[in-house]
Amino acid sequence: MALSKNKRSQILSLQRKKGRESLSRFLVEGHKSINDFIEGGWTMQTLLVTENSSLADQGEVIDESELRAISALEQPSDALAVFSQQTLTPQQGGLVLVLDRIQDPGNAGTLIRLADWYGLDYVAFAKGSVDPFNPKVVQSSMGAMARMPVVLMPEEALSQQLTAEGRTLFLADMGGKPVEQMPWPERSALVMGNEGAGPSEHWKTVTDQVVSIRRAKGRQTESLNVAMAGGILMQAWHIA
Repeated sequence: MALSKNKRSQILSLQRKKGRESLSRFLVEGHKSINDFIEGGWTMQTLLVTENSSLADQGEVIDESELRAISALEQPSDALAVFSQQTLTPQQGGLVLVLDRIQDPGNAGTLIRLADWYGLDYVAFAKGSVDPFNPKVVQSSMGAMARMPVVLMPEEALSQQLTAEGRTLFLADMGGKPVEQMPWPERSALVMGNEGAGPSEHWKTVTDQVVSIRRAKGRQTESLNVAMAGGILMQAWHIA
């Protein structure tokens, strides 16, 4: 079955931030992630599947070539859904992850997945970061975005909110205190800076502590992937 020209155009528009903002919708691909959003109570607007999909009895069946043509992924799945955007209520009392101009959607999605794994309160995308509803962010989160509250705020308003919530602000950066020596209050916020440029001057000014991951003596690797570093630091908070 072929898609109508109008539906194809609408779905393709959701691959762009402007289209997602205009329609307040986003794409989810793959039956596991789609089921996670359904179980999380998100409103599904459209479900497109191939005839061999496990969701074939729940959606509109289209040809595989049609699904490939509208997919945002390099390796399309057998199911694609459109959901309405919504905001989950942030929790309080634990750790918040702040993404400071994180650009790579794979890193952002992996950090959301890690935040869900470690039971964080919410993930805050400071202005300048990738759109959390980017299809590749959603895909990389592996369904975690269906459960993890996400907020988008300018950095000044965000830092004021974190302070008002009584959180100790930790900045991940070179030259800070080794993570194994760092005391972690339960109510904290961890700022992960841009993959290439590092943290902004704003976060350098307002954070309470700078935390680093020590490199083994004699090793030459210059840095860690931001998602990898975030996972190490979240584990340190988790076991503190």
